[in-house]
Amino acid sequence: DKAAEKYRQMIEFDPTSYPEAYFNLALLAAQEHSPIIAIFRMKQYLLLVPDSQDARSAQDKIYEWELLIQK
Repeated sequence: DKAAEKYRQMIEFDPTSYPEAYFNLALLAAQEHSPIIAIFRMKQYLLLVPDSQDARSAQDKIYEWELLIQK
């Protein structure tokens, strides 16, 4: 909870300066069984850094979470 709060504070302070906050919030949401929030956060991450080194794995996570929603 403390980590998620710190990431949210970073986003509130400057929504574009630390894209990894969105990535980490997505992973934390997934751990808390909130795939919709995880997808939303990961898409925010990909909008900020579409050419990142881990863009493919981030997109794969989105697909994985979308499958969870469909079940």
